[in-house]
Amino acid sequence: MKVLILAAGRGTRISRYLSGKPKCTVDIGGGQCLIEYTIDLLHSRGIQDIGIVLGYVWSMIFDGILSRYGTSILLNTKLGFWGLIILMCWQQIGYMMIIYIAGLQAVPEDMLEAAKIDGASRWQTLWKVTIPNVMPSITICTFLSLTNGFKLFDQNLALTGGQPYTILSDGSSIKTTEMLALNILNTFYGQNANSRGTAQAKAVLFFILVAVIALIQNKLTTSKEVAA
Repeated sequence: MKVLILAAGRGTRISRYLSGKPKCTVDIGGGQCLIEYTIDLLHSRGIQDIGIVLGYVWSMIFDGILSRYGTSILLNTKLGFWGLIILMCWQQIGYMMIIYIAGLQAVPEDMLEAAKIDGASRWQTLWKVTIPNVMPSITICTFLSLTNGFKLFDQNLALTGGQPYTILSDGSSIKTTEMLALNILNTFYGQNANSRGTAQAKAVLFFILVAVIALIQNKLTTSKEVAA
């Protein structure tokens, strides 16, 4: 688990962390734990991206729970989306908390004392003193959350792969949990050779969309920051 926790917050490859064995929490026999076995298996197959690892690990966790109810994360669109949300929250929350804690520690003590002396309630202190001073941290975390959400690819590929499918009347299928980045990849490597141009157009529009939303978000949140 140590391996996953360290790597998840940074979005790096797991090869850097394979030198230290993770603490075994689920023994699968033979003196080997579930997390260690999964990491070794994926690493032996050339899979080193932490998003892929998390996708496979959480897929086993979700299917282990949902099998008791006769379903799977690959059989229900809502479960697939909630699975992606839980996975991304688990991966990002620790990293975001470090940024928020740093922001809270940077709130000037004299401003808090002045608010207390002036008779401000805790609610007023929160909204008028604390949050304005933590806005730089909120700006960073909101930016990272938005961009990482749009760029979601490896977790989507490993956890659901876009399943379940919906078959249309014309025989075509729609992958109901397929996010934008995975859709671009599937379009590019589709059976139709002409689809590569479509995929490239999607990628350009995707870049413009993410850039515009990120700039608007950054402008809105930066305008609420207070001068140091």
